[in-house]
Amino acid sequence: MPRVLLRGWLTRPMAGVPCPRSMASPRWLTRRVTLPADLQCVLFIPDNVCETRDARRVVPQSISREDAVFNAGRTALLVHALATNNLDDLVHATQDR
Repeated sequence: MPRVLLRGWLTRPMAGVPCPRSMASPRWLTRRVTLPADLQCVLFIPDNVCETRDARRVVPQSISREDAVFNAGRTALLVHALATNNLDDLVHATQDR
């Protein structure tokens, strides 16, 4: 099944299976995350289109170590919350800096 990169995640669109991804030279390393069967996801897709190179001009060239650690921790919490059906943690897991 094809995979689509979506905000740092690979998904199998037809199955709706999120897969955390990491570039493990020289290939992508992915792992399946089993989601709760009754979980419903909502996507907000903007009407406007932006070229990747233009979007990258808006993003800072670097971020602080504190923010990187914060976001990495939230990513781990997100995967754990989804994998263990602990959806109460999603309020914290979806925060970023």
